[in-house]
Amino acid sequence: MNLEGKRTAGLKALVARALARIPAAEFEGLPVWDNLYKPESILRSRVDSVLALRGAEDQRSRQERGRLLEQVGMALLSGVRAVTNVRSIRGPLGQHDLIAHTSHTADSQLLERVLFGKKFDVLMEAKATSDAVDTATMARLCTMLRTPFRDTKHIGIFLTLEGITGMGKTKVSDAQLTRMLFHAREGKPILVIDSDELEWLAEGGNFLELLRKKIEELENGCSLHPGEIGDTTAGPLPAHLSEVYKLCSASTRPPPSDPEPD
Repeated sequence: MNLEGKRTAGLKALVARALARIPAAEFEGLPVWDNLYKPESILRSRVDSVLALRGAEDQRSRQERGRLLEQVGMALLSGVRAVTNVRSIRGPLGQHDLIAHTSHTADSQLLERVLFGKKFDVLMEAKATSDAVDTATMARLCTMLRTPFRDTKHIGIFLTLEGITGMGKTKVSDAQLTRMLFHAREGKPILVIDSDELEWLAEGGNFLELLRKKIEELENGCSLHPGEIGDTTAGPLPAHLSEVYKLCSASTRPPPSDPEPD
């Protein structure tokens, strides 16, 4: 690197360190996004190819759709400047989940500030199914973030075509409830990107800006309205539970209140 290049690199590092000290809430309006993420040129064609196969249910089309969506994920992660390495792990059904690493640099420190203190060490799964991601699939990603990647991965990302079950309903349920409870317990967000957002990213939208918005929405959404978690009023045991209560350790427990009719 020549002297001018070293000066430019030094200046960028200085700016990144200065921006890293700015509270995360103050990033709106600052030109940091384009410094941290640049869309890869292949992203447009891969998204178009995935969406062209949307709804096709023959085996060959499903396999190709999954392969293309994995390539979309690879392109998105590769466009993040702070990412130093992307690897693949093989899922139980043959899919390739992606894991992205960042090194301790000024870019990664700035990125952590942008993402509300979340390190951009990511586990990404692409689900190109024609149905929304269900609870079991969401639970699998939660388990991976909780167990084998407990100390090394801090953000989960689902690339989907149809979103996840339970989103957009009056009462939080299904996969949406699973990820909200996981985030509340573990502090790790699982972010869901659907086909409309893939289209936006292919048009030049900033991947990191989208993730920041989704982290904020998820953290705000973890404060559930009481009406969204069902009736929490304590009452008498129903008859079928009262019967078992009487049979279990009857000598050491007080008698139950009158049972409710089944």
